[in-house]
Amino acid sequence: MPPVDIINKLLALATIGGQVFIIAGAIYAFVQRRKVHDSIIQFFARNAMFFSFIILLTAMVGSLVYSGLIGYAPCDLCWYQRIFSYPSVFMLGMGMVRREHKIIDYVLMLSIIGSIISLYHNYITFGGESFLPCPANGVSCTKLYVYEFGYVSIPMMMLTAFALTIFLLVIQKKFTSVK
Repeated sequence: MPPVDIINKLLALATIGGQVFIIAGAIYAFVQRRKVHDSIIQFFARNAMFFSFIILLTAMVGSLVYSGLIGYAPCDLCWYQRIFSYPSVFMLGMGMVRREHKIIDYVLMLSIIGSIISLYHNYITFGGESFLPCPANGVSCTKLYVYEFGYVSIPMMMLTAFALTIFLLVIQKKFTSVK
């Protein structure tokens, strides 16, 4: 199996794992909503910044590997998603070093905007009608470089990274006393 296929499969599996985590975590948090001191919820709440940092760092490195090493040219929507994800990595890193939890609000806002762009990107990638012009001389926003397990594409990977970040940071804000 070529290295590109291995990278695609690993990132696709991580994406599916992230999606399962969001669904299971949301169900668990809903069922346990009255037990704020539940040890599992508290573990993820205390470590949300670290996990979000790792998720967005993986997304950043993955996007750089895809474009810089493998040669997949990013479309305009990919660039916009990068604009909202890359700074979050550095903000979370600084927030952890300085123990500054107020940074979470900024990262949440960037992730929400990035996820909206990712949702739109996934919509047009999977056949939706684009209501914004796609550049004629650039890379098409519907080009699928990666398509694993019948639905995991690069835009889906990014949407999952943003959704995981939002989920974890909301858990942190809701279930810890540190705001």
